[in-house]
Amino acid sequence: VLSGVEIIGWKACMDCSEDKKGYDVERDIEFFTDTPDVWVRVNPGQFVILFPEDAHAPQAGTGPLTKVVVKVLAD
Repeated sequence: VLSGVEIIGWKACMDCSEDKKGYDVERDIEFFTDTPDVWVRVNPGQFVILFPEDAHAPQAGTGPLTKVVVKVLAD
């Protein structure tokens, strides 16, 4: 997070059962309606590492937010 505060919901993908549309290969994204198990606050200067098996709900906070997102190919 560069500025603002990011609130991210987290839940293990294997515990998600309420899939909205399925995995979108082109956008590398899948949406669930399950409620996150944990909410994480990420302040400026902090970062979070999420793995492919981590379902997450970013931008759950309010107010302006500037952040950097980096995706690394995992096999």
